[in-house]
Amino acid sequence: MTENLFSYGTTGIRPAEHFSSLIERPQGSILGYSLSYIEIVDKEVIAKSGQTHHPIIQYSGKAEDEVEGTVFNVTKEELLQADEYEVDDYKRVTVPLKSGGFTWVYVAIDRHHRNFKSTIANTIRALNSLTNKNPSAYKV
Repeated sequence: MTENLFSYGTTGIRPAEHFSSLIERPQGSILGYSLSYIEIVDKEVIAKSGQTHHPIIQYSGKAEDEVEGTVFNVTKEELLQADEYEVDDYKRVTVPLKSGGFTWVYVAIDRHHRNFKSTIANTIRALNSLTNKNPSAYKV
């Protein structure tokens, strides 16, 4: 069984290095998040990625904020490997895709993610308002 994993950053640069059973789906996007960059200080992570700054997304709650990326189907083992790759500034959460369905994604750890159900509900409201979908199309 596979899981969806949304990539907007370094995991998507060389995905085959991270996931052996890689099945790439079309580009996707998530709503209510904004993109910025953080400085990486872990020398091992810098060596793996070749970058001193990594992209990071943060919940904004704004319907007009959208982050584009790629949705990968990965095994549970690969998802755990991705957890090991990400530095402590990131947290893996489930969010709705603009196109429908849900995916795991790594986001900035902040006060907005302490109340996970509220975050998901706000994202679903943003998704429904932008796509004019029936509110029952996406559920918490």
